[in-house]
Amino acid sequence: MFSAKLVGCFCGIVSLAFILIWRQGGQQGPRFPDGETPAFAFEVREERKSDILLSRTATILLPKENYSQDNLSKLFRWYMKKYPNRVERLLVQIYLKGMSPGGNASQGTYAEKNTVASFVRQKSVGNPDGGDNAWYYYYPDPVSLDKLDPLERSNTLRYVILMGEPGSNARTTIETWETQNDIFKVRATCYEIADERITPKGFYYTFGYRLVKPKGSDDWSDIFTIRQDQMASIPHNQVRFINDRTGYLFMGWIYAVTTDGAKTWHKWDADRDLPNWRCCDPSLIRDVKIWPDGNGMMQLNASNLPAEISETLYTQDYGKHWGADKPR
Repeated sequence: MFSAKLVGCFCGIVSLAFILIWRQGGQQGPRFPDGETPAFAFEVREERKSDILLSRTATILLPKENYSQDNLSKLFRWYMKKYPNRVERLLVQIYLKGMSPGGNASQGTYAEKNTVASFVRQKSVGNPDGGDNAWYYYYPDPVSLDKLDPLERSNTLRYVILMGEPGSNARTTIETWETQNDIFKVRATCYEIADERITPKGFYYTFGYRLVKPKGSDDWSDIFTIRQDQMASIPHNQVRFINDRTGYLFMGWIYAVTTDGAKTWHKWDADRDLPNWRCCDPSLIRDVKIWPDGNGMMQLNASNLPAEISETLYTQDYGKHWGADKPR
């Protein structure tokens, strides 16, 4: 569950990531690849990258008047799209301009206690590798932080899930379903989050897998998690096996496939892989058909697609890659 201990974990990992790094300081609103930048003032004070740890960290200064949950979400979504490679872990810390950082600003250091928001994209709460889960915590009223003791600070924190797994044990399971072939199982779980500090609300669907053998093993690993505003039954007919080594599944705007008996999974996520598409449409993927030779097609819901995007995508490698050009 999210806690003050988790917040401290964020800061500790940041310190480790600062080893063997490069720095780029004093940027003013770096450009987003498609030319879009959040329409409010902010300053990327420093960026650091570790090729050894496969991580990237940043410190961003935000004027007090621009500090809000909505703007934080826009800023962090922009940063994720600026660095779309999810193998790379991202961590961004936010400080307010006009508040004493408590460190040496001329050297680019800031006191952790004055962090007003912290964003991370990684594999899971307990695994600091890169991954498909992204969330941030923030203080709704950062100006009053100095008046609060550590416990009171922790109690005022709010958490926002931007992508994937909520990272909280405060769940109410609504439905669970499993299917399998001779090599691996796939499980889908629908649940709500009971923790009032976590937003957005809605219904989360986590798809996971494990090998059929050894018997008795219950070591499930996640494939992907997707959130829906409205509850829907787990789509049993959208989890399909082609043979014992190959299977695929899809829901909303995410598709996943394995061709090696669940050892590795390849994911297509429209939020990352469909140019100029704006998340989220729970009915984006209408259907997927994959044939035993690896050829296949994906039908998209045209109602929310930009005009330049084809409503039919094609693959020749079981859906590891998709494109608008039909194979000859």
